[in-house]
Amino acid sequence: MVETNIRARPGSRAGQARRDRLEMLKRESAVEHVKVLPGSDSMQRRLEHPTGIGLRAKGASDWPLDTFTKRRLKEGAIILAPDESKRKEPKAENA
Repeated sequence: MVETNIRARPGSRAGQARRDRLEMLKRESAVEHVKVLPGSDSMQRRLEHPTGIGLRAKGASDWPLDTFTKRRLKEGAIILAPDESKRKEPKAENA
């Protein structure tokens, strides 16, 4: 059997095109993340995302917004953390 090697040489244009394509795929397939809090104290100790990310004792945890997270939100096992940027009140203008 004849073995063929189709890999591009380092630094070649074909190699650069492949790297560009992989970078583009990585950017476009990035999963959105959300900050979540446990729905109850018992959930904080028991619940863990399949990626291995647990819930913090204090503060919000950063979880990917995937099917697992959406299901836990619907069940009430976790809740979305309030967005800090929305909580800040705009400063009133002094006239």
